[in-house]
Amino acid sequence: MPSNKDRLYVALFARGGAPKMPGLEDTYHWALIVAPKVEQVDTRGVQYHAKEKILGPSNSQWVFEEIDIPLRAANMLLVRIAIAKIVKLDRVHKVLRSIPIRQGEVGWNCVGWVKEALQLLDVDGEAPLGTRVVEWVKRLYLDSGLNNEEEVILCGTNVSFNRHEALSLVKRRVTEIGACSTAFPLSSNMPIFSAVCITGHTTSSTPHPHVLYNLKVTFDDGTQQNVHRRYSEFVTLHTSLRDPFLLPAKHSLTTNLVPSAWLNDELIAERKEGLETYLHNLLRCYDLHDHPLLVQFLTPGLFYPFGTPQTEPGEPVANMESKSLLSVNVSPDRSHEIYTRSEAGEGLARHSEPLAAAYYPSWAADTLSPEKIAYTKFDIIFFCFITPNGVAGIDWDDGSKNVLRRLVAAARAGTNQTRIAISMGGWAGCHWMSRAMSTASNRAKLCDNIDKIIDEYGLDGIDIDWEYPNDSGAGNPHSPADAANLLSFIKTLRDILGPTRIISAAVTHLPWKGPDGKPLPDVSEFARCMNFVNIMNYDVFIASDKPGPNAPLENGCGSSSQPEASARAAYTQWTNAGMPAWKLLLGLPLYGYVSRSTAKKLSGSSFPNARMPMFPAFPHPHYPYKKPETVTAPAGDLSAMWGQQISFKDLLSYGALVKKSDGTYDGANGYTKAWDDCSDTPFLFNQSRRTVITFDDTYSLMDKAKFARESKMAGCFTWSLDQDDGTALQNVIRVGLGKK
Repeated sequence: MPSNKDRLYVALFARGGAPKMPGLEDTYHWALIVAPKVEQVDTRGVQYHAKEKILGPSNSQWVFEEIDIPLRAANMLLVRIAIAKIVKLDRVHKVLRSIPIRQGEVGWNCVGWVKEALQLLDVDGEAPLGTRVVEWVKRLYLDSGLNNEEEVILCGTNVSFNRHEALSLVKRRVTEIGACSTAFPLSSNMPIFSAVCITGHTTSSTPHPHVLYNLKVTFDDGTQQNVHRRYSEFVTLHTSLRDPFLLPAKHSLTTNLVPSAWLNDELIAERKEGLETYLHNLLRCYDLHDHPLLVQFLTPGLFYPFGTPQTEPGEPVANMESKSLLSVNVSPDRSHEIYTRSEAGEGLARHSEPLAAAYYPSWAADTLSPEKIAYTKFDIIFFCFITPNGVAGIDWDDGSKNVLRRLVAAARAGTNQTRIAISMGGWAGCHWMSRAMSTASNRAKLCDNIDKIIDEYGLDGIDIDWEYPNDSGAGNPHSPADAANLLSFIKTLRDILGPTRIISAAVTHLPWKGPDGKPLPDVSEFARCMNFVNIMNYDVFIASDKPGPNAPLENGCGSSSQPEASARAAYTQWTNAGMPAWKLLLGLPLYGYVSRSTAKKLSGSSFPNARMPMFPAFPHPHYPYKKPETVTAPAGDLSAMWGQQISFKDLLSYGALVKKSDGTYDGANGYTKAWDDCSDTPFLFNQSRRTVITFDDTYSLMDKAKFARESKMAGCFTWSLDQDDGTALQNVIRVGLGKK
């Protein structure tokens, strides 16, 4: 009669993430299980393993876990390999509990823990193991070329296989289950869910009309409970877990589409099926099936991922009257009213004065941290950049997520009222923009991804920096249908984001190019869905041996080779096309260009005459301008910067500019400050150094800000706030706008 002494098993679980080990051993999650040889239906065992404990969205650590588990069929447990008879159970427990967690050791993981545990058990002086497969102790992995016919139990069966048959079945089981792309821990003392289904749905009017899905959750012991969740909570769960599974697309459910029987509408049924499939995938994934966030999600009560309350409304169920808010036309006397969030909830807040805004690129945190920004100087900050990818997803620059979190936290601190919007695209970030906008499904997916980011980071809106529709920009693919697709995208985005979020776009002096390659004559449909268009009035003339103004206020002499490229011209061109002046933000550069030249006056003759201006060369880059790591040249020597942009603050540090006692600036170290009356901009020249610097100072910025105010534009923005001399230029801009 066989002995029923406990056995030691190597257990392999389905896990997420691409394997990183040379032998691909970490395709699975590895653990050791102590359990009886002869099993009943309700037999349980003890699992020992190293697991990753999630401390936050991007922070984790390895910990040891000892947990009681059922041995019946399980989706996550792929295979158990009986490798030894246990003769001294207490000693096995003691040895396994003593295996160190090698925190911070590169490449160490659950596989390393199991390997070390088996080695120590094999050589332990008290001989806790009896009959055992020695090769499994010495050579751990399934593909090690064993000749033994060791006992392998495939979970869910009572059949034994040799190692080659078992490996084939394990791989097939992994394929059937599917692997997650991000590893998360198996958590102790958590409920074990066996199933979840969506049995129905209802509606709620708090905080706004939305759909509530009824989830019937079944526990491992057969008990059940009902949980109600909104679509937005599914999105938050998906975003927080960073899981690879797809959610069904989010659509606005309107009563004109489903007048009285919407509760049984096919769209709702399709949505429920998709959400149920999503939850089913999570429960079948070892890395996620009892993650604390999923446990919280499947437990009645509010869902607060990582301690952050969920404040956004759920999936909207709008009637035609409420949907008309998306296309409201504000009368001219409300020229500075923008959508924002009021203290009483989401609503309209009126601004009686122009807005002061700025772009803040992620790399700026190296020189001006989010915590050091003078938020009282800014009504809106556009954080940049995120970029669309080839599958209408979103990519981030390294470290930018953390910078954004810090920016939002700092902007919300104390009495700060600065709104934070995120900018998508930029000069080097538009390669996939045309493709992402090209189909309805791509647009819907991209809009949903933007919506998730806005919800996750607590943002106030999105800025679309497409450089440029139906134009190559930085060598990007483009299409004659780009402008029409952009309009469809913005309409979809407004439907998803609702009427309270900021939607803006960074634009050139002329409206977007239509299918004929010419500027659109009518952009009024865009205007109905957008809060602002941000006119990039800079990079009109870049570094050249015949330098021209970087950011002209006007073509005052009528001699510019780019007459359409000035602040006044842009105002006329956009308003004539149907964009209200009160939706125009005028861009102001806090940088200039360093030209190798002996010129003593500015010229635009180096550019060919054209019927419309050339597009700016690289107005919103994805990296700071190239600055030498150390400045060893004499004060005023900018030869290392020839052909490049230079920030206003670096004109001071290089010694080309000096601040006077009255707060204005003048040339230094041989530089003469001159004025170009035609463009209303300053420049510096030093003939002995063969250097000309075109830039903006307190006088030119004041003039442009006054122009924006007098023209009843929405206000001004700067590129970029980190290039200021403290807040000296921003202070002048605010005065020009009539702000305190």
